[in-house]
Amino acid sequence: MERGELTFSASNLSAGIQAADVLAGFIMRYVQSIIAQAKMPPPEAIKAFGLLLLLAEPERGTGLNFVLGRRDFNRLGLLQA
Repeated sequence: MERGELTFSASNLSAGIQAADVLAGFIMRYVQSIIAQAKMPPPEAIKAFGLLLLLAEPERGTGLNFVLGRRDFNRLGLLQA
């Protein structure tokens, strides 16, 4: 079993944390626009979201983690009903 160390740092001291914040904010606004506002994001956002999904490597446990019900996954087009 692999283990990792968890540390906390101020975001202004870490470009990695700042990048993660930008990605998390984008994904949150993308999901909310579809689920809460029932509107499609702009084509550029749809393309960017799709490219982020392609970066996943489930066998390595990497990629985006969603905490959503099946209905919301379907609304995002992530599951086929």
